[in-house]
Amino acid sequence: MKYLIAMLFMLCGAQVSMAGQCRVNSGPLVDVYDNSVHIYANVQAIPGSGKIVLGGYQLECRYTPHGPAGESATDYWRTNLYPLVPGPKFSGYRMGLSIRNVDYLPAVSGIHVATMKNTGSGNRGWVDLNTYMFLRTVGVPVHLINIRAGDLIGTMYFRQTNNTSNPPADVKVYILANNDFYFHISTCTINGDMPIVVDFDEVDPVTIGESPVGSPVQKTINLMYSCPDPGITSAITITLKGSPASFSSNLLRTSNPDIGVGLLRAGVGVAPEASFRSAIYNSVGSDNVMFSLVRKPGSFPAAGFFAASATLIMGLP
Repeated sequence: MKYLIAMLFMLCGAQVSMAGQCRVNSGPLVDVYDNSVHIYANVQAIPGSGKIVLGGYQLECRYTPHGPAGESATDYWRTNLYPLVPGPKFSGYRMGLSIRNVDYLPAVSGIHVATMKNTGSGNRGWVDLNTYMFLRTVGVPVHLINIRAGDLIGTMYFRQTNNTSNPPADVKVYILANNDFYFHISTCTINGDMPIVVDFDEVDPVTIGESPVGSPVQKTINLMYSCPDPGITSAITITLKGSPASFSSNLLRTSNPDIGVGLLRAGVGVAPEASFRSAIYNSVGSDNVMFSLVRKPGSFPAAGFFAASATLIMGLP
């Protein structure tokens, strides 16, 4: 007797959910698969009224690709429950969301962000989310915030709904820095936040020394520190931010490759990216520092105009 043996194979599959597409500065599109998207952007710290906005890029998203057809098909994006989780470097800071130029601190759920209509295929239908993270400024010294390429700025949480048969989706948008930058959120100032001009006037190249301490071409500048919050007494650091000279990492670069500028405080050199310690008492303080012209050893700098630029930043030790 022969038997027929039937074998039933059950093929199981999972549909990958898609909740739209996004792009930065009109660049390549990124599918929002599994309800999350990682966005890399050149982020800038932009001063605002009582805040620092982490923006400088344009983040656009559009209607769910391959969703139900019809011109009336629409996706809606709103902020989700607990809509913002700051990146690790922003722990302890007051951080919120600016949505279409309205600030929410703390960030709140249920705020409408974007309406995305079905416009068919092609390079159409992009909607600017116009949503950025920001930090509230403070009137006391704080640590400098250094961001490196690849650092997570933060995660924004959205709830996507629609007027079609598509299920709703919880969308996580991770914003990661594509660049290095630094900033601080303190409104404390050095010399009232006015430019500090160090003018050496006309200089004979022969008189420029080969070390900051020994060079006779020097200028003394008074630095005045001030914080808007009253009664602040604290140790502080003053950090020199600038590009080093090609012939010495201890000097600031100038437009003349044979000339650098040294910063001395109490006779001790302060290299670019280094700092010196000081203090403020009852929200004010001061220091005298010296800027010194230095020539490349063995060189005779060419005549002509030269310039350099740098930034002094007050922070905490």
